[in-house]
Amino acid sequence: MKLFSFILVTLILSCKNHDKYPEVTFPDGGYELPKHLDKDSIFYFYPIKSIESANDSFHDAFYGNLFLGAFGEPNISTKSFGEPIFRLIYECSTCIAYIITLTPTEIVVKKGDRVDYAKRDDSLLTDLENFHLGTLERNFPIIKGNPKVTFYRQHYLDSLIDLYPKLLDPNYLNFLLAKVFVPCKTPFTYTTTKISISSEEYQHLINMLNESGYWKMPIHIDCNNAPMDGAGFTLEANTGSKYNITKFGSCEDGPTNFIRACQELVKLAKIDNKFMWK
Repeated sequence: MKLFSFILVTLILSCKNHDKYPEVTFPDGGYELPKHLDKDSIFYFYPIKSIESANDSFHDAFYGNLFLGAFGEPNISTKSFGEPIFRLIYECSTCIAYIITLTPTEIVVKKGDRVDYAKRDDSLLTDLENFHLGTLERNFPIIKGNPKVTFYRQHYLDSLIDLYPKLLDPNYLNFLLAKVFVPCKTPFTYTTTKISISSEEYQHLINMLNESGYWKMPIHIDCNNAPMDGAGFTLEANTGSKYNITKFGSCEDGPTNFIRACQELVKLAKIDNKFMWK
């Protein structure tokens, strides 16, 4: 009788846990979560830092921390969180940013209170630092004798390197950007809304993403007609065993099924009328 009672309780608890955390599977693809973290472990999008170009990787490291840090968002690319997490990021140069996080039981929506989460003030740099920052932003990473750059351009850059060797150090660019970006006088804030979802809604979203080819997509999906305001989306995923990320513009010439899956998440987040899908 005791054994029967134990089995009955176990089955009931199992059913409750299944209702709370629906069992889902994910196709092959994505990137392995790191087993050992190096000094760059604070960087968002960590598993792709050595796959992207040096320019994109640096951009992710600096601006990822600046942007997601302003929203109090954790780095979901370095470890398991005990449940699958999907995070859709929407930002542009002229509009309010949103971050939509999907878990098996809820959707969390964060909305910025304004467009600018930090202010760029070039007056904080010396004339030489401004010159260096402009040079690095146009040419990073500078490589001596780079065969991919025209002869005359490379001759100019090699001369600069000889005069200012620190232009070769990524930490110098990080120092300049950290100096020029300062908090706004009125602190940036955001609102948070939590929406409960059913296991059926969650399963439907996961099925749409799985069937869209998301797990085998490239990191960057370019638009043929990119929006003028620089609007773009980033979809991250952490299943507990692997990580994935795809960045794409706010346009309709991308993968149709994938865009529909993201639109469905936006719709369930109850903000679909806020986004302009070109």
